[in-house]
Amino acid sequence: MRQLTDGEFDVNTAVWSPDGKRITMLSNLDKDSDVPPAFYFRNIYILSPGGGEPELLWEGASWDIGTSWFGPSLIWSPDGKYLAFTGRVMGDLGHDIYKNIDLWVIPAEGGEPMNLIAAFDRTIRTYPGGPVWSSDSKTLYFLAPDRGAVNIYKVGLDTREVEPITEGKMTVGSFNVDKTGSTIAFNATDALTPSELWIKDEKSMRPVTEINKGLLKNLRLTEPEEFWLTTSEGVEVQGWIIKPYDFKEGKKYPMILGVHGGPHGMYGYVGLSEVEEEAQQGGGHVEPVVHE
Repeated sequence: MRQLTDGEFDVNTAVWSPDGKRITMLSNLDKDSDVPPAFYFRNIYILSPGGGEPELLWEGASWDIGTSWFGPSLIWSPDGKYLAFTGRVMGDLGHDIYKNIDLWVIPAEGGEPMNLIAAFDRTIRTYPGGPVWSSDSKTLYFLAPDRGAVNIYKVGLDTREVEPITEGKMTVGSFNVDKTGSTIAFNATDALTPSELWIKDEKSMRPVTEINKGLLKNLRLTEPEEFWLTTSEGVEVQGWIIKPYDFKEGKKYPMILGVHGGPHGMYGYVGLSEVEEEAQQGGGHVEPVVHE
């Protein structure tokens, strides 16, 4: 084992090229890259497995390139011709950090990035599963949140048309696609069920495990009820109410109001929900909401 980089900078992501001859990495080698505004910007570099100075492939001077805590958001196409990454163009740092994270592709030999989902008004989710290339390097699969759900979508490199792959009131986590593109394996959760393994193929979309069946037998859960409200500015905001397990009409109950930012960090169809989890673990401040 040997160290390939050295300096006062962080390497956020490092990935091998398909032929094993190069390594690409996301980083910022500029001075003071760990403080704003340089903190928000990452460049793409090419590194030799034998070491040496990183070669700048593309400078994202006005870009916030998204990196995932759980995996790379910079990935090579299987044919080695392209690099895909997630990020957003930054101008006003006070506002643009809240813009959608888009899916971009850049030629592996350098050039200008292409936004594949410019017409898709949703942000890319890079955790826990980043974008995935099809085996023929013509399609990218990715996760995106929408009104409490997180599903898998795909976009063609040439067509730039976004199509949903999974649909429903669920939150999809990590996923993978077989070489033919006809079968997708993923883990998913809904409002009442913790994550299970699912398969989608030409026959159907279905869960193939019941890992949490025993756990659920010992829990008293109430399904969150979705509602929408209109703010004083005329903006529609999504919310959920979780009533006590043995809720009785006409009886008054104490209520806890939990406000969550969004839509990028939304509450949604996740079992157990954060409120339910805290209640099951004995969080006294939410117990009156969920339990009797």
